[in-house]
Amino acid sequence: MNAKFNKTYRSKRSGKLVFMYTVHGTVAELEAYRDAQGINLRETVDGTPLFYSTSYKGERTDLICTSEGKIIADTSEFDKMASLAEAYGGNLGAEIAKAAAQNLMGYAPKAAAPATAPKVVAPEAPEAPEAELQAEEDDNIAKF
Repeated sequence: MNAKFNKTYRSKRSGKLVFMYTVHGTVAELEAYRDAQGINLRETVDGTPLFYSTSYKGERTDLICTSEGKIIADTSEFDKMASLAEAYGGNLGAEIAKAAAQNLMGYAPKAAAPATAPKVVAPEAPEAPEAELQAEEDDNIAKF
């Protein structure tokens, strides 16, 4: 089961940002999600279940069920990358964190500009008629 980012809004009650996701999965997964949400279940007009978070979980996130039956976003990949960046620290840790964030958030790094300008190839000249080629060969032989 996974959730796809839908929109963000600010809660009128708390003033905090809320990130809203639509929930997708098999029929059985969606039924389990609805059961787990109970009276807190919210759905779109077309019946798609909604997942809410006070922190951004990416454009897409997997949802898992805890041992207490609560549905949460699976942040294990974020946690692993944060641990790796922390373990190396310094510039290497910062670069690991940057690459991990781009990967986890679905952003591909921009391609570097080519080191040299592209090679320009002149169009081929049209083929010369046989008579002109023979005349050229005769001129070249005469020069020796």
